[in-house]
Amino acid sequence: MTDERMPQPGRETKAAGREKRWFAGTLLLLTAALCGLAGLTAWVDPFFHYHKPQAGLAYPINNQRYMNDGILRHFDYEAVITGTSMTENFRASDFERLWGVKTVKTPFSGGTYKEINDSLARALRRGRRVKYVVRCLDYSMLLNDKDSMRYENDFYPWYLYDDMPWNDVRYVLNKSVLFDNTLSVLKYTKEGGATTDFDTYSNWNASYTFGKEPVLKGYTRPGASGTQAEFSQELKERMHGSLEQNVLSLAREFPDTTFLLFFSPYSIVYWDSLKQSGALEQHIEAEREAIEALTGQENIELYSFSDCFELVCDLNNYKDTAHYGESVNGRMLEWMHEGEHRITKENYESYLKKIEEFYSSYDYDAIFEAE
Repeated sequence: MTDERMPQPGRETKAAGREKRWFAGTLLLLTAALCGLAGLTAWVDPFFHYHKPQAGLAYPINNQRYMNDGILRHFDYEAVITGTSMTENFRASDFERLWGVKTVKTPFSGGTYKEINDSLARALRRGRRVKYVVRCLDYSMLLNDKDSMRYENDFYPWYLYDDMPWNDVRYVLNKSVLFDNTLSVLKYTKEGGATTDFDTYSNWNASYTFGKEPVLKGYTRPGASGTQAEFSQELKERMHGSLEQNVLSLAREFPDTTFLLFFSPYSIVYWDSLKQSGALEQHIEAEREAIEALTGQENIELYSFSDCFELVCDLNNYKDTAHYGESVNGRMLEWMHEGEHRITKENYESYLKKIEEFYSSYDYDAIFEAE
């Protein structure tokens, strides 16, 4: 007589088989779903890691540190405009009109010399034929350490910068990328959007008010210093180390590329901060050393607009002590194309004398007088 309460071997085998089939089927479906989602992100490729924009899709280009590497990797261009927020208001079409070459703009807001140089190095070392690089050298970062970076290391999407496919899982299987970027491209396309061009990419000109009032509102004037900051040997070596690693070495490595470098024209209020804090002489000595280093490289053209006193002293050109509007960016390109305000071995001493005399004797107090 059989006890029906006892386990039956046949029934156990069938149940185990069903569980295995269910598990295998579920795993297969999950794998297929993940592959499908990964494939969708790779095909749309909102950060241009694998290819340039797909024909028929419209891409909002709006995330510098996630998109710039892909732009330099896959877009068609012969010239690059890059730098900090001082370059964000450049219109690529202006450079194309003047120099006659296809141009992209890849700004890095707050980017250090190292970050900007590393981006250019990746592009050039991938074999891109780049005729021109327009790059801003911010005064405020001239004395930074050569390895200084804007953010902590884990902030950057390094998996987008390298050529290692196995870490791309952080891109193609990223929920935030899927919903915030991949699907957004499809939605943006459906709504009739157009891919962002390199005139409007990162251009903030229309978003701010310019003039004396906003500039002074955001400025706290330092008290007058009784001592002058020294351009010490340590600072000199630090600056030369940064210029060598982050500017000069790349220019030497790619002699067929012309590097159009410029010191950004900060406003007269910035120069007031130098004068008040006792750093004006240090600044000019540092600029002298930088000029002597940079003008020795044949494929570097160095420009400075700090002697454009009419521009610098007109606060209607600025939204704060340093950031100028789109019209200034356009004028700088015109000047560079004509070779105006270029700093050379032959003229840099007269340029430095000119700015030292002007900024040392300027009536800064008049800036703060009521009109």
